[in-house]
Formats: sequence, structure tokens, C-alpha cells
Amino acid sequence: MAPGDKHGPYELISSIGEGGMGEVWKARDTRLDRIVALKFSKAAFSERFEREARAVAALNHPHICTLHDVGPNYLVMEYIEGAPLKGPLPLAKAIEYATQILDALDAAHKKNITHRDLKPANVLVTKQGVKLLDFGLARHSHGPLTDTDATLTKALTTDGQILGTLQYMSPEQLQARTADARSDIFAFGCVLYELLSGKRAFSGDTAASVIAAIMEREPAVIDVSPPLDRVIKTCLAKDPDDRFQTALDLKRNLLWAVDVRPETAKAPAKFPWLWAAAAAVVAAGLTWVAVRPAGQSNKDVYWLTISPPEGGTIDITSGVDISPDGKKVAFVASAKEGSGIWIRSLDNPTPVRLAGSEGARYPFWSPDSRSIGYHQGLNVVHARLDGSGAQAIAKGTSYFRSHWARNEAIYSTSGSTVESLDPRTGTTTKILSIDTARGDARFSQTIALPNGKILLHIRSSRQGETGVYLISLAAPGERKMLVATTATYGYADNRLLWLNGDTLVAWRLDVDRGEFVGEQETVSAMVGVESFDRLAAYPAGSNLVLIRLNTVGTRKLVWMDRSGRRINEVVQHGANQTFRPSPDGAQIASSRAVSGQTYIHLVSTKGGAWNRLTFGIASIGFPVWSPNSKYVIFQAVESQLAGKASDGSGPEELITKSANRQWPTDWSKDGGTLLYYEFDPKTQRDIRYMPVSGSGKPDPSKASVYLQTPANEYHGRFSPEARPRWILYVSDESGRDEVYVQGFPEARGKWQISSGGGRFPEWNPNGKEIFYLGADSVLRAVGVKLSDTAVTVGESAKLFALPNDVNSPYAAGPDANRFLVRVPADDQQAPLEVIINWPGLLGKKGN
Repeated sequence: MAPGDKHGPYELISSIGEGGMGEVWKARDTRLDRIVALKFSKAAFSERFEREARAVAALNHPHICTLHDVGPNYLVMEYIEGAPLKGPLPLAKAIEYATQILDALDAAHKKNITHRDLKPANVLVTKQGVKLLDFGLARHSHGPLTDTDATLTKALTTDGQILGTLQYMSPEQLQARTADARSDIFAFGCVLYELLSGKRAFSGDTAASVIAAIMEREPAVIDVSPPLDRVIKTCLAKDPDDRFQTALDLKRNLLWAVDVRPETAKAPAKFPWLWAAAAAVVAAGLTWVAVRPAGQSNKDVYWLTISPPEGGTIDITSGVDISPDGKKVAFVASAKEGSGIWIRSLDNPTPVRLAGSEGARYPFWSPDSRSIGYHQGLNVVHARLDGSGAQAIAKGTSYFRSHWARNEAIYSTSGSTVESLDPRTGTTTKILSIDTARGDARFSQTIALPNGKILLHIRSSRQGETGVYLISLAAPGERKMLVATTATYGYADNRLLWLNGDTLVAWRLDVDRGEFVGEQETVSAMVGVESFDRLAAYPAGSNLVLIRLNTVGTRKLVWMDRSGRRINEVVQHGANQTFRPSPDGAQIASSRAVSGQTYIHLVSTKGGAWNRLTFGIASIGFPVWSPNSKYVIFQAVESQLAGKASDGSGPEELITKSANRQWPTDWSKDGGTLLYYEFDPKTQRDIRYMPVSGSGKPDPSKASVYLQTPANEYHGRFSPEARPRWILYVSDESGRDEVYVQGFPEARGKWQISSGGGRFPEWNPNGKEIFYLGADSVLRAVGVKLSDTAVTVGESAKLFALPNDVNSPYAAGPDANRFLVRVPADDQQAPLEVIINWPGLLGKKGN
């Protein structure tokens, strides 16, 4: 080739260089009189390559080099004047270029286009930012790489020299496995590492040594902050499931990791009390609480990053609270010392586990900061910090969150009611019940104000009516909507705080008039918040220290054997709350949040992408499979039962219409009966069942009561027989949750399975064993022998400890030699951020 040569309508001007595919020339398009770049291949393109290249040409993004045309052996690309990307770069510039690359990858991935050859040489730096090159090498389909693909062509030369492509290839590409968006994320991690350090993440003297480094070793540690180091390590995880799953998710984490304020370095000298608490404070989703030590300045804003306690696993779903006197933090964690509520004094670096709090969640402080309340099973428990012991102040409740007000009343919500609990007598007074005529679906978070009013988050079945309401205790039937939001909220410094999109905002509230004063102000960007349903906030009066936590990818599903050894990870769980594997062992059904609402999704038990099953009916969760795995029943957001075919065909449909909240729990092996429980205001939780018609749909008109007593009975499971004779369930009739078995269809006989407390019972599919979670969060197995008239209970054996979880800590697998467990994704757990004097941020941009 020489200047002046013509290839179709393109006239060569000058050579630009030579790459792995062939030569690159500057050329002129004689038809449009524009300058282009021609990239020649040493071989003619196949019909498949041309077809896929034209799909890439549909990409239109400011940070992607445009592919104009495809010739018989050349690509016609946008001509760009710039230099290849090269490190090391200053942090700000490196992050600027990195986010532009991620924007480009996100645009391509959304069209199912994977780059597969991302490296610094394929990124040009121009005056307008970066341009990502060579998307012409991408495959539109997600098949595995082969030795005929352009990305692998000449990855190694005959003399063993290493070309750039090899050192940025993911482990799955080297193994000729499927390359998808997560392969690009691995390559991006290599690029980011190089931008920050000036060194390659994986290197070696030979091709074999480079491959070994990629497959087996971690890159050398570089001098970056711990949050940024975690981002890089997550990108470079060997298993694609352990990486960030999308470029957008990665960008959010990256921006969060580098959101470091210069004031951070000042904090130890001026606020040693806060560093003393650094390792102990945790939150459920997003938490903002505050305390202000006496004499603290209101002018300067300080930011600190706090990691979870060493050796402990934080239960981010179960809440945190700071005592009103600002001296102590209560949170939920599982560690080698045990699980439960942990108390951390700000003047002592060592947290102390609260004795007897196993399985507890949602701690809340008394107004005098001398006592801690929490929810344990179906009880509300009060424990004094002077060591005088804990006692249940309310038993058999269905409350899931409480706030101890200054008037000494505890305001609790059960989802369908708001009640006032007297901690001295244990008596309760119902304040408010959901009004279905108004569209009420669920009450979640209550905050009592000092003027005889409460703030209440109400989820509504009506469009635009889910949000925070102001309600007077003197006239609870009257309410005023303050803000429409699916997020929970906080109240501090006489301001209402909530998430508006991904931004934390505040607005001064005149609670007497129920009106906002002035303008809404920005507090801070909340990059990375994945599910508004899992956010929580606790007020501590007019305070000036704000604590927040971003949660992205905080849970994942793993298979474990009977010893607790991880067999393999299935999928990043994210904001999922409840899950159940299908009887045929092929899929998992789970509730997942989408734009503030929760819907049922399915995923293969071997891993992969989540596929959304429900769209029209929002779900709280608790999926139950039909025995043939063709139908899924779940709890709708209206607290009724709904269902849909698991293959996505047919409509979503409400199965029941009840004013009481209902939970599906099991479907008999013969397909003839659905088991569920229902909350009755008079008898609490009762187990019920309904027959399944010949069409395969449950018939609510023929529903029957199985157990209905003054105690709570719930979480029923049919014995795994062709025709069930027994039901496994939980009851708190003894004063604490225990696991029992009774006959079916009549509730005959009774055999206690657990001892010392038990929840979440499951049958071994062979019917010879029962599993349950003890009060110490240890999974146990109890041998049983079933006859027509009796149950013989054998010895109990400990299997392994499980993370403290509210809804779905585990599920027994089809063969009972493995268990599906929801565990914290330690490598994804975002640290806590503490903002001192947060009102100083109000109205500022870029917080």
C-alpha cells in the first residue's frame, strides 16, 4: 500500500501505524470529502465479522470511536488526533479518563456488545477526553473466544514475546470460556491499575508466566486509598461473578471510592472520640443519625470513612442506632464471639456483645441512653446496660421496627399497624391501621416528634402516593403527605432528609403547620445506593453528625456443604430479600428491587444473569414454587398472594383478596395443597391452607385454618412425601420461637424439634431429617422417623453458623448435602461515611 492508492471510495493519504490486525492508514472519503482512518486486516473479513461490525457501527457515543463502514478487508473508522492512554497519571485525571471509559463500555454493553480487547493502546486521549477504539473487534454475541477470533490473533508471537492484548485478558478469555461485559470490567481493572501506578497489573518474562499471573496471582499492591484498592481488586477478581456486574455499577463505586475530602486528615486531632468509634458503626442501607459533643463547632465540615469491625461480619439489613447522649453505638453483627447486638462506646475501641441478644435485629435506644431495645423473634426486648438483664416487654408481636420517643412510649410498626407500646407495662395501644380504601399497602418507618405528631412512611398501591406523611396522634385518621418517595427517611436539625433519586436532600419542616420552610437543599450525593427499600434512618434530636452507608452488592448467594464450606458462588445477591430454589434444582426465585419497588426475578442455580419474572404486580417476596417448578406464588406488595408461570407466559394474577397480611410458605409435593400463614389482629399469625384446582391454581374459596391459637404459628413446611402427613412450623407458645411438627390435615399430636429456640425450619428431601436455625445462628440437623401416627425425634447436630438474617438466611438444596446461603459480599461491603457538621453542606454542589 502507498499514498494515493484507492480502496473503494477511500484514498490513502499516509500510514498511521501497524497493529495486530494489520496496517492503519489515514485516508479521505472521496464521496463525503472527510478524513477517516482505514484499518486493514491481513485476511478478508468473514460474513459473520461484517455483520457484527455493522452492529458495532450502530454505537453512537462521544467516547467511542465511530465505525463508519466495513470493506472486504478493512474497517473505516473516525479519524482521531490524539495519543494513546498512558500512566501514571494524577488521581483526578486518571478518574476522569476512567469514568469516560466506563460510560463508553456501559453504552456498548447495553446493546450486548463486548469490547474484548480493552487496553491503553486502544484508548486515545484527545482534547475532548478519551476515545475508545477497536470496538470492531467485539462480538455481538456472547460465545466463547476461539483461536480464530481477532482478539486472540497473534496474542503470542512465535518467539514467545508478549503483545499487549494478552496482559489485559480475563481468566475466562484465556480459558476460551464465554466473554461478556464482566470480561471488559477485568480489562478495565488492568487499565485503571496502570493509570494509577504506571505499571501493568500482570507481567512476566514469558507468555506462560503472564498467563499464570492472571490465572493464579494478585497484582502487586499500589499506593491508593483502601476504598479505591477494593474497587480495583473487585474488577480483577478471577471469577466473573465476584466482579462488578455492570459498568454503571462499577462507575458508581469508583466515584464513591475517590470521594475523599481534604478535611479527613484533620479529624483525628479535633475529634478523637469519633475515631474511637470508627470500627464499630454500621448501618442498614443508608443510615443517618447524629450526635453533637458539647462545644463542637458548627462551621467546619469533616468527612471520615469507617470500616466494619475487624473479624466481624456486619448484618447491614438489621439496623444501627446511636444513643441520644452521643456516647454509644448499637449494631448487629456476627463474629467469632457470637452474633447479636453489639455495643460500642465512643471512648473505647472494643465493641461488646450484648448477652442474650442472639438473633436480634433493629436496635433502638431509650431516651436516657441507659437501655437498649431490640426485636428478637416475635418479641420486643428491653435490656439495661447496667447488667441487670434483658426482659421481653412485648411478646408475640409482628413488629419489625421501633422508635423510643422522648415521652417514653415506643412506637412500633408491624407493616399493617402503628402501635404505641408502654415499656413499663407492656401494654399496647393501636394508633393506626392500613386503610385499603385509601390505597394503603404497608407501613414501614415511624418517627415520633416532640409535638404529639409522628412521621410515617406509607407504601401505597396508588401511583404517586407512596411517601412520608405527617400524622397527629390526636387525630390519626388525618394525614398530610410531605414528600412522595419510595425511600425511607430521616429527621434531624428540624429537617426532613430523604433520597431524591441518588441524592440525599434536606428540607426544613415546620411540624406544627406541616409545611416546608425555604428551599429544598442538597446534603450529599448517594452514589451506589441500590435499593431504597433497604434504607433506614434513626433520629437523635437536633444533631450535627450524619452517618451514611452506600450499599451496592452487599449480599450474594453461595452453595455450602454440610460443614459450611463454600462449594461455589451462584450470583451476586444485591438487594434481594427472600429466595427459594426450584424443586427441579434448575432455578432460584428471589425478590429484587427495581426503581424502589420489588419484583420476582429468576436465575439459574449455576449462576448467570437475573431475569425479571413479574412486572405488573410488585412483590414483597417469599416466593414458593409449584412441585413441577412451572409456577411461582409470592406475597404481593398489597400483602396478598399472587402468582405467575415461571416461564413468563400468562398474566400475573392476584390469588387472594384479604384485608390481613398473608405469606405463602410451601406447596405440597403432590401439587394438591398450598400452605400459607395470615396475620389476624385477634389471633396473630395463623397457619392456613387451600386446595389447588385441576388447572394448577390455588382455590382461595376453599381455604381452611390449620392452626389458630393466641400464639404465633408460621413458616409452615409440608413433609416431603407423595401425600403430606405432617407439617413443620414455628410457634412462640413457650415464650420464644421453637420448631414443632404436627399431623396433617388435622393438627394431631405435637413433637418439639428445637431446643433453646429455633427458626426457619426445612425438611431434608428424604424426610429423615429436619434443619433449623438455632438462637445462636447455627444451622442444626435433627434426625426424625415418620410413621402414620407418630414422629420419632433423634439427636441434634450442629452444622455451621449462618449470618444473622431477617428473612431468608438459607434454603436446603435438592439433595440436602448442600445449602443455598445468603452471605455478605465482604469485598463489596462499602464503608460507612461520617459527616461532622453536615448542615454546612446544605446547598453546596458536588457533595
